[in-house]
Amino acid sequence: MMLRKISTAVLLLLAFSLLSFIIVASGFSAENQDESFSINGVVQSTKGLPLENVRVGIKDSEEFVTTDREGRFTIPFKNPQQRFFQWNITVDKEGYLSSGAKYGPGSGNLNITLQAIPKFDSPDYQ
Repeated sequence: MMLRKISTAVLLLLAFSLLSFIIVASGFSAENQDESFSINGVVQSTKGLPLENVRVGIKDSEEFVTTDREGRFTIPFKNPQQRFFQWNITVDKEGYLSSGAKYGPGSGNLNITLQAIPKFDSPDYQ
């Protein structure tokens, strides 16, 4: 009789432990977390006009996105942990000086301004 009480108690303890593990593990599943994050921003000219088709990417990466007609861009990431990293953003468009920005934890939307390459040299240049 004593053995039966002990085995019932052990089974109940195992069942409770397994149930607790399942509940805790389900709280950490990818379904319950943000599965992605993105870096968002706008690229404009020094005159404040939005720039379309600007290449925006991560430094030392060959992947990039382009801005829409309102100068907006979104760089998507699949790993939510990447939101805690520091990123060097590169920005370039033909006819404009290349630029960049830093993005890290707590950064909001990026606002990047590109300066047009002068069409003519300065007459003061010798």
